[in-house]
Amino acid sequence: MDEGETPEETVIRELKEELGSEKFELVKKSKAINQYDWTDEMIEITHEKKGGWWRGQRQHQFLVRFTGEENEIKTQESEIKATKWVTREELPEHLIFPEQWEKAKLVIEELLQE
Repeated sequence: MDEGETPEETVIRELKEELGSEKFELVKKSKAINQYDWTDEMIEITHEKKGGWWRGQRQHQFLVRFTGEENEIKTQESEIKATKWVTREELPEHLIFPEQWEKAKLVIEELLQE
């Protein structure tokens, strides 16, 4: 988050920067916040790339609707290795970090409740 920016403003700005489109609509914000510390190796890499020390992240999670066309997505290659549309059932095989699916599943269930 940039200074003075809300989580909602941040997610829209990041989507625009990293996916090259403004055609996103915030549907709902999760009550869950994912927070973690990075490994010492990641801290070194981040310091070299961005010139500052970072211990980890605190992530707010949102349900977001893309209202554009698939060809409007223009990924920022320095930030995103690949993109792929997947179903909810396919999602677990694409999440690679420890406990990532378990946490994502809880957030998805919360956000889809009416």
